[in-house]
Amino acid sequence: MVTSLSLAISYPTLATAPHMFVNAYKNVLAVATATEYSFPEADKVKEFLKALSWP
Repeated sequence: MVTSLSLAISYPTLATAPHMFVNAYKNVLAVATATEYSFPEADKVKEFLKALSWP
């Protein structure tokens, strides 16, 4: 209950920290795949998405 409430109001607690970091990382990967911004992990995701794309 604490985690759900804290995430809903964006209040950082020990219980919400892992979820907040993962969500932030997902947002960074989304920006990197949509732009020319690049870092090693984003390059792996871009290659994976290229392999999945239709011809």
